[in-house]
Amino acid sequence: MDDSTRLTAEHDQHTYELTLKMWEQRNTTLLFLLLVVGAAESAAWCHRKRCSHSPGRK
Repeated sequence: MDDSTRLTAEHDQHTYELTLKMWEQRNTTLLFLLLVVGAAESAAWCHRKRCSHSPGRK
């Protein structure tokens, strides 16, 4: 394998590893965001259900 081919292969491998790491981090962040939004919505729903003075309650 000549030098330019080896350098290209190393660059491609590094790019793949970096891209994979960024996707894994993005997926973790997305899951965390969904959990936080779900918990907030659940808490808001419980609050609306218990409070008679909440808007939209008759």
